[in-house]
Amino acid sequence: MNIFEVLFGSQGRLGRMAFVGYSIVNLAVMVALTLAAANLWQSGAGPHALLGVLIAIAALFGALWSGLALTIKRLHDMGFSGLHVIWILPLEVASKGMGPAMDSPTLATLLSVITAAIGLGLLLVPGEDRDNRYGPV
Repeated sequence: MNIFEVLFGSQGRLGRMAFVGYSIVNLAVMVALTLAAANLWQSGAGPHALLGVLIAIAALFGALWSGLALTIKRLHDMGFSGLHVIWILPLEVASKGMGPAMDSPTLATLLSVITAAIGLGLLLVPGEDRDNRYGPV
């Protein structure tokens, strides 16, 4: 599997260390593109500013897609369906995006604890040590 397939495809499995490594690559690319976009945006109005906005939007969607693909492959390694991202993603968005704005600090804290537990599970729970329906070990 080449790096593009790992970062953007949803087939196959990904072990814990590979998940961490590719997540760092995903983050580094997103940060680099965001910094480039910010520099273009600060250059003033006109085509450079518009290009900066377009790069930032592309970086956001690319990082989101890649994060989903990596999570799906990590779930596959643990023997779970990648469809679990359907409930994991909204929890993450609610925790990070809406948590601080919630009227209930208890609910915001609960969402943060749940998403932290999911993240730790993805990082710490070993994958299946045998071939599964998602691919070989």
